[in-house]
Amino acid sequence: RANFEYDRITGWFGGYLFYISTDVLRIQEALPIPLFPVIPADSTQSSTQGLVGISSKNYALFGDITVELTEKLKINLGARYDWESFDTPTVELSFDVDPPDCIINPAVPGFGGQLCSEVFATVIPGLSSSFEAFLPRGAIIYEFDEDRSLSFTFSRGYRAGGVDLTFTGGINELFNTFDPEFLNNFELAFRSVWPDTGITFNANVFYSQWTDQQVIVPVSGENFSDPITLNAGESELYGVELSADAKVTSKLTVFANMGLLWTEFVDFQFAVDGNGDPVNAADPQFANLDGNSFNSSPRFNAAAGVTYQDDNGLFGNANISYSSAQFSDVTNLPQNRGDTLFLVNARVGYDFGNFILAAFVDNLFDNRAVLRRNTGNVQRDVGAVVENSNPSFTVNEPRLWGVEARLRF
Repeated sequence: RANFEYDRITGWFGGYLFYISTDVLRIQEALPIPLFPVIPADSTQSSTQGLVGISSKNYALFGDITVELTEKLKINLGARYDWESFDTPTVELSFDVDPPDCIINPAVPGFGGQLCSEVFATVIPGLSSSFEAFLPRGAIIYEFDEDRSLSFTFSRGYRAGGVDLTFTGGINELFNTFDPEFLNNFELAFRSVWPDTGITFNANVFYSQWTDQQVIVPVSGENFSDPITLNAGESELYGVELSADAKVTSKLTVFANMGLLWTEFVDFQFAVDGNGDPVNAADPQFANLDGNSFNSSPRFNAAAGVTYQDDNGLFGNANISYSSAQFSDVTNLPQNRGDTLFLVNARVGYDFGNFILAAFVDNLFDNRAVLRRNTGNVQRDVGAVVENSNPSFTVNEPRLWGVEARLRF
């Protein structure tokens, strides 16, 4: 990276190179379900072992320049060129099934009607793919004075495509490929410091538009532990963020922040067959997910807190936070909706200089909430809900308290 400055122009440019290679990845699973729809479910258990080599390369060139048009007005322009490649060589898989009294379907290529009691193997050709993107960025900043400014920014984001390895998509469908996603983001931001009152106040209003957003879903309605990545056609989000902190006295500071977020899939064909072609969904609401919200995206969140720091070393802080309910999946099944979450945390201690002693408690009132539910999902090739016979739930951390000591050298 190199920096430069000339008159009212400042900037920098640079490059990036990344390479990683994983020679061997060993995979083992116990599958008490039909394997690749080849081995009957009454086989009880099967184990798989695979040798997978994978390599990834990433090159990038980037630069940024800021021009002061006047004492109050400046523009900032930047860009990045990004190139990535993924190589997944041939995959060698072997299977060992118990009990030994079932016959493998001879119509399935690669198995030839061998007995389940035998260890059999198959070879799946590897994949190679590469992606590139040009990502511009621009901003215009107006500074009212040295403490307050208003800016408008446009930026384009990108995440490369890739490959998922799945065990339940069919013996010749171990790899699920997905395309890169692109994001156009627009943001209006106000930044301010008010020295006379000790208050800092910031506000953001933003709008983002996705093309081919990458979302994660189960590979099939019956299997909840083998996810793949899909591309939604178009989606968008917009919202507001506000934050403020104030120095009440020389020892006491308070803060508060909040955010509002709206998300929506604009074009997301969901009910499709194995070739990606639309099917007549048994439940029309799952034919496409247009109008649905993103998963794991609460509409409202807020936090507030106070910090005390005495000159003699005594300190303490406390904060509260709230997050509204959120969907656990892109199909927005009501049965999978999470709970709201309210937390209180506190910490108090003494700083002796080179030694700090403090007591803390997280989740003071031991509030418990189910953040994510997995009680069912939508089977894409039929467009209908499939209940999960082994539902799972993700909950927040319980109350945690303790004492900490820290020694500085």
